[in-house]
Amino acid sequence: MNRMREDVFYQLPAGAVHLEGVFDDLIRLITEKTLKQLNYRALADYFRNKVDPFATGEFWGKLVRAGSLTYKYNQDPELKGILDQTVDDMLSIQTPDGCISTVPYEFQPNGSQGSDLWERKYVLLGLQGYYEITGRADVLGAMKAMADYTISQVGLPPKTQITDTGWAFCGIESSSILEPMVKLYHLTGEKRYLDFAGYIVDSGACSRENLFESIYRGKDPKNIGSTGDPKESIAKAYEMMSCFEGLVEYYRAAGDEKWRETALRFYRKLLEQEITLLGSGGADAPYNLGPGTGEQWNYTKYEQTNPDITLMMETCVTVTWMKLCYQLLRLTGEAAIADEIERSAYNVLIGAVRPDGRFFEYFPRFNGVRNPKVNYSFNIDGFDLSCCTANGPTGLALVPFTAFMNSRQGPVIQFYVSGSARFGLSDGGSVQLRTVTQYPAEGAFTAEVTHAEAAGPFSILLRVPAWCRR
Repeated sequence: MNRMREDVFYQLPAGAVHLEGVFDDLIRLITEKTLKQLNYRALADYFRNKVDPFATGEFWGKLVRAGSLTYKYNQDPELKGILDQTVDDMLSIQTPDGCISTVPYEFQPNGSQGSDLWERKYVLLGLQGYYEITGRADVLGAMKAMADYTISQVGLPPKTQITDTGWAFCGIESSSILEPMVKLYHLTGEKRYLDFAGYIVDSGACSRENLFESIYRGKDPKNIGSTGDPKESIAKAYEMMSCFEGLVEYYRAAGDEKWRETALRFYRKLLEQEITLLGSGGADAPYNLGPGTGEQWNYTKYEQTNPDITLMMETCVTVTWMKLCYQLLRLTGEAAIADEIERSAYNVLIGAVRPDGRFFEYFPRFNGVRNPKVNYSFNIDGFDLSCCTANGPTGLALVPFTAFMNSRQGPVIQFYVSGSARFGLSDGGSVQLRTVTQYPAEGAFTAEVTHAEAAGPFSILLRVPAWCRR
């Protein structure tokens, strides 16, 4: 029996959205100054040379994912050419057994640094993003071969248990490969990928404590896997949210309502306890002091103006929070979730962009002078690339596809921005909208139907923000 669950809202196709104003300006800036400037061959060299580094393999996948989503928006042919070239390069690196890894065979599937599966996750996500804009059969084949290779190594004994891998968080980081595995099932319908995803969910994604069951039972995210020693905390914000992105995808495929509710309980807990007024979370005080200083859940919503906090709101956390909200917005159609994406985008995300477009602030502090500390960064052929600078462009590129969405009822306007979009209707027709506003500087907003071909009536859905009385 098909148990697939259908979304309420849908992402518009490539080239269907155009924004005007700050978000379009910043996407253009980041396209020119980051996405087009990096040496992608140098990023692929980590896989080509297999020198067993720590997490440097994440950069390639993050940037190809970001570049693909950005191209889906702006249709920039030069960017597309860069993506074509680097994907061809990565496919040439893949070995006949399907392996794409920075780790020598003898140290797989973890590596001496523990980041092997985390890096593979991002390669799969990058290839999946590229496949969405090209439909290339060889790319889908490469993803399947890579996933099959990983499944041959990871699983129930005698394979390596996924919760026995990772570098500091008892398997949470590795278990986030759940998301691309389920997406591959969506693309292929091949059950082994869903079975492997089910294995990850059943494992609980953490050797100390079942992450999903604990959240379902009401545990606070900051206390997951706690030993009582703040320095041993594994409540790493970014990696934990990544697992819940995968859980939403798993719910779509498997249909068990428990997992939908678990993801929503996690979202509500974060909103209650961790997400600041600016729209991000995580800090270096006062409760959790474990690995990834400044990146742990710390009841940050309650403590956001605490003067003892020096590092907080990692940009990777911001982007992943936006992406998790986007997953749940698609799933539920709840306007309040779009409020949270808007809050994050207008405040902490665009506030993290350096004016030259070559850097996203790692820790954009809530109050006081920003701390220049960067936890994780490499110089890539003259370009200072951090995990946050690699992730930030995905957050920006997500904004147009949140601003305008589609539904079976008709077009959806989530953000009050100037721009235009075209929508397919469920009756086979189409609609084009043009919007004009100075929001948030002013409250006026105009939406005009510039073209419509419809067999019957349709609705235009406009989000009513939670702060708005009517």
